[in-house]
Amino acid sequence: MVSKRSRDLPSQFKSQKRSEILECLLQPKVDLTVLRNLCLSQGGLLTSDLRSKAWHELLNITLYDVDTCDGGGGENHNDGDGDMQFGSRPAMNTDDDDAIIDLDANRAVFFRYKTSDEERDSEAYREECTSQLRTIIKSSMARLRLDNGLHYYQGFHDVASVVYTNMPLPGEESKASTVLYRIANKHLQDAMHENFDSISSFLNLSFFPLLQKLDHELHDYLKRAELQPTVFLKWIITLFSHDIHDPNVASRLFDSILASHPLFPLYLSMAVLIINRQELFELEYEDPAMLEVIASRLVSNIVDDLEEKEGGFTAQSMIDMAVNFMHEVPPEIIMNIAGGSKQGSDLNISLTKINNKVDSVFSDWLQLKMANPRQKPSSMNLRATHRPAHFLVSDSFLVSDSFDFCSEKKSFGISHVPSLETSDSSSSDEDEYII
Repeated sequence: MVSKRSRDLPSQFKSQKRSEILECLLQPKVDLTVLRNLCLSQGGLLTSDLRSKAWHELLNITLYDVDTCDGGGGENHNDGDGDMQFGSRPAMNTDDDDAIIDLDANRAVFFRYKTSDEERDSEAYREECTSQLRTIIKSSMARLRLDNGLHYYQGFHDVASVVYTNMPLPGEESKASTVLYRIANKHLQDAMHENFDSISSFLNLSFFPLLQKLDHELHDYLKRAELQPTVFLKWIITLFSHDIHDPNVASRLFDSILASHPLFPLYLSMAVLIINRQELFELEYEDPAMLEVIASRLVSNIVDDLEEKEGGFTAQSMIDMAVNFMHEVPPEIIMNIAGGSKQGSDLNISLTKINNKVDSVFSDWLQLKMANPRQKPSSMNLRATHRPAHFLVSDSFLVSDSFDFCSEKKSFGISHVPSLETSDSSSSDEDEYII
């Protein structure tokens, strides 16, 4: 039986943290270091009203930015035939993009959780939500096309749905469109080119080198099973929202992603795999198809920070582990592998560069530390039988000082993981990388 004290703890915790978030947001100049610490700690930003304010601060959005993000969100009545595969790339024609957006907005499900009463089951409510979501996507895409020549892809509507559930609508579509525009520029540019070559190549170049550094046993196992990094493409291009059907969990992950380096989703991917390593080891790698299916579905096991679920793991345990991984293997190392290797030197990978057109400011990032330097890491609900000590979260979170990108755009095509020479002879696998 759960004690009254145990039942009251979540309410007490949420009340105290909400006060801390409001205190931070109501300052004349928001301290982004404090805000990011709040995003990365248990519970994240808690509610949609707090997220609406905090995400604007994290993305450096001003009233001027909101006013200028109004372009072209009108309805388009082109009819689309059929049901395109997830992650597929529509034609470059704007009308074709709009037709796919119409279809995807009709299929979106997150808005059904926006209200808890019976209103969400009405046809009128669903139509209103679909129309608002469609407007948000088209408005942000109009500016993304104009500013950076970017293109819509299936899966972007999942990201838009999470934004939509946390914005004060109706009447505030321009604010939601601006948030979506900034998220696309910061995290998703590589998925919004004419094809997925950039983002696929980034995964092929960075996934296994990072995994080998963090868990060489799991690395060796997945390499022997010939599991391709692009299996996890949908995690990266939807910021995990495609396979998570709990809007609270999806929003919680967005808190951490928007507060962090653009490569944080890659570190989160590592955390998902390593937390669930034992489940993967129990599969026969002689059947790579089954391994691929099981591995790609692991994200659906994530639960809210204050919940317990048999066979699941909390969003906070995943975030804690990813933060520690980023401290152990800083982002510039991954950037150097993907953008500086012989095979990848000519690739147009935005995640290895800062596009000068992206006007989000990260100058305070170097000052980011855990709010309490003596803070203990939250307990991790791991199913792994082996957990190296370095998986625990470090006392402080120091981020690389080489966050220095350029906006040069080049074409490329890499379809395999490079094997780079290294002086480290301790690895048991034939593939070794410079990390």
